[in-house]
Amino acid sequence: MIDNSTISAIVFIFNEEQYISQMIDSIVNQSVKVDKIIIVDDFSTDRTVEVVERYQTEYAEIELIRNSKKGKVYALEAGLQQVSTDLFFVCAGDDVLERNYVQYLYQEMLKKHRIDFCHASFVITDGNLHEIEVKSHPKLYYTSEELLYANYVGGYIFGYRHVIDLILPFPEGLSFEDWFTNLKLSQHYSRFYVSPVPLFKYRVDIAGIYAKQIDRRRLEYKLKRELDMYEKVAAAGFITDPHRNQILNDRIALFRFRVNLSFGGLRDIFFRKHISPYEKVKMLFYPLLLKIKYK
Repeated sequence: MIDNSTISAIVFIFNEEQYISQMIDSIVNQSVKVDKIIIVDDFSTDRTVEVVERYQTEYAEIELIRNSKKGKVYALEAGLQQVSTDLFFVCAGDDVLERNYVQYLYQEMLKKHRIDFCHASFVITDGNLHEIEVKSHPKLYYTSEELLYANYVGGYIFGYRHVIDLILPFPEGLSFEDWFTNLKLSQHYSRFYVSPVPLFKYRVDIAGIYAKQIDRRRLEYKLKRELDMYEKVAAAGFITDPHRNQILNDRIALFRFRVNLSFGGLRDIFFRKHISPYEKVKMLFYPLLLKIKYK
């Protein structure tokens, strides 16, 4: 317990049989007690649930929830809806937290900077937790406007319970949650703080993430996913400031061009104020990366 505050962990899992024990161990062995561990299973087909159920016999604070609708976004939403403690944080079933994860984010981030929530830097690893890259942010915080340009504070949120009320609900069919969450919170907060200290290990599929960075199918999937996120933000209508709305519309135009690669789209983005000269020049050569022609 920290300053008489209770805390919940939300862990979403899908076929994490090989890794879930390490995540649960890293939560129950935190330097301060985590009062509730809400684990949401997203239709696992391996023995992940059995592993969690064994832990439940030893740790009463573990609650297992079966997701009612398939998808990570729905799993997170289901977990957030169950939080009744003062504080909460979110993590994935194949990650591993440093022992001081909770204490550091509370004492050195929330309390010291008098903020309601924050994010943590992390270390990217392979499946065996061998370090690949340290994702330590050069800035302590990013502005809400910066988040319209990129997902600078991607990762899992740590904060007070009332923040959840500003996040939910998620729109139907949302592809990924963290960037949308931060943009939604940007209507209430102007700064988004990130711990300069890496506080968890983030496993990645090396073959899928690194070896195929310019694979056409993967790139097209990522572009469509990000365009979908921007369009869902626009459809939700929570960004009301005219200047920020213009940034949003310009980003949508840019991503629509990247997906469709039409000459009309190319002409359009060159007149957009919130697309940088670098991005405009890059778009001229973008089809070469995908080895296709403009439409």
